[in-house]
Amino acid sequence: MKCGKRKYEAISKLLTLTENEKKAGCYQPDSFDDRFVPKEIVSVANEMVYTTVIDELLISIPELKPLYAENTHIWSDGYLPYVVFGLVVVPTMEELLKYDWQSPVLKRIFDFIEIMMQSKHNDVQTLAAIEIAEWLAYEENTVIRTNAIKLMGRKTLKEMNGMMNWRPNH
Repeated sequence: MKCGKRKYEAISKLLTLTENEKKAGCYQPDSFDDRFVPKEIVSVANEMVYTTVIDELLISIPELKPLYAENTHIWSDGYLPYVVFGLVVVPTMEELLKYDWQSPVLKRIFDFIEIMMQSKHNDVQTLAAIEIAEWLAYEENTVIRTNAIKLMGRKTLKEMNGMMNWRPNH
């Protein structure tokens, strides 16, 4: 039994492994919220780089493409992933967390964020931390934060909790 080449498909359908895949070692326990994770996913996290994170996001979550296309005039030729997250990802998450928190799209977004948090590249981790974990840490709408906590992975939750507990040095 081989794990297969489910790189981006595995992100989109994160962690839907068969028993044979689990037995074949296509997972790492205690990763991504204690679910079985294909080694390819861990590889994706390690390979994810800042310059391609938006392309990978749109491949993994094609439902974001219309809102992304609608906003391309704002960033014209070049774009910053922070701007894309602020104008596309966060508003989508906010809407779904309020009105449809069990949406499969929202779950895939949180899975993608957790993969970003697993990246070996600090700039990818920082993007997820600042745009998602920090936003949720200071979100005043308790429904949004409560629903988000139900869906986020351990690293994202740990980052959010760390930001909630942050105090300036005096």
